[in-house]
Amino acid sequence: SPRIRGTGEHSDGHALQDQCLYTAGGGRQWTSELHACIALPGIDRGRAIDALSGEFVAEAQRIATVIIRELHDPHPTFPPLADLGVAGGLKYCVNDIFFKLAVDDKCLYGGDEHAMKVAGHDLRGLASLVSCSLMFDIHFALTAVIDYAGFRVVACSRLPISDSTLCYGAAGVNMPAVNTDAEVSANLASIARVLNLADHGVYERPDRRSSVTFSFPRDLEVHCCEES
Repeated sequence: SPRIRGTGEHSDGHALQDQCLYTAGGGRQWTSELHACIALPGIDRGRAIDALSGEFVAEAQRIATVIIRELHDPHPTFPPLADLGVAGGLKYCVNDIFFKLAVDDKCLYGGDEHAMKVAGHDLRGLASLVSCSLMFDIHFALTAVIDYAGFRVVACSRLPISDSTLCYGAAGVNMPAVNTDAEVSANLASIARVLNLADHGVYERPDRRSSVTFSFPRDLEVHCCEES
């Protein structure tokens, strides 16, 4: 199996798997299929990724539409998940796709409109990273932003990660920051130089007595894991 270094926002991937809902015929493993496409040669790779991306967006749109339509339903088809972080809005996992409904449910952004802007910036940031990471062994989840009926949903393929696979960043606000893989750190530093981002020290929580050097924000997670 190839070693996969992927960025993710849901570090407790095993717990997410336990909570993920699957509809009839919805058993696809999107991230595994993506890396199978990446392993193809030449033009076949591009065609396969394009086809897979189209299928992913179609499935994400279908589910996001149901989530939004049933947002105020007391018994929704896909209920939101609990205890998956503070920021990002309401979280769902359906058919191996992780969804974030961009609403300001924790009063962090100053309103739903600002929460939607942050979700849009997530995709812009991802696009910048992807454009710079093609020469490095760093991979990303399939990701789409869906706008429907005045709401915005971020959808990404569930990653094969857990707390034990984290090698760069911090899994939560009060969790320690780590930078344990020299190759990953060097690759991210190279990407940061392309994006004109400077290295900076981040103090580990909660004691704040020692710092870890990062090229990116503390809450950007990179995981080193074996893709099954």
